[in-house]
Amino acid sequence: MVLDHFDHLYYCEKCGYSKILEKYYVYYGYCILRTSGVKDSNEILGGYNPLTWDSYEDDYTYGFTTNSFIFSFKNKENIENYVLSRVKCGSSHAIYNHTKFGPSFGRGDFFVLGKHCYDRSSCSSFDYDKSIRETKDNFSVEEYEIFEILKE
Repeated sequence: MVLDHFDHLYYCEKCGYSKILEKYYVYYGYCILRTSGVKDSNEILGGYNPLTWDSYEDDYTYGFTTNSFIFSFKNKENIENYVLSRVKCGSSHAIYNHTKFGPSFGRGDFFVLGKHCYDRSSCSSFDYDKSIRETKDNFSVEEYEIFEILKE
């Protein structure tokens, strides 16, 4: 895949998860890089999903791909200190789809929970090769940015 550039689709600061954000994931879901700021922290967390985000009202599904990844920067002022985590070989749970959750990765590897995400989001290590945070404590998402990766 040759990348042409990124198209900035959405930005929201201190607004929580919204239907607008959900729209971008469901309809523009292919090849999107997402980032979110962690409240009271300099961390940046994010992930790449080459699939579309599916939305189910009262049920959930997992998306299978070996091409997604999640990442973190411990300090947004110093990009040298980062963690890049890829889907484990053989995992069929790369992407988690459910309308009551924000777009999420794995079975808890990077979950954005709830419509407002306040102190409900979390990171663990199940389906990706390493945890992108040192703590398993819940956190709040302070801002979102969504980019579509445009192919040449």
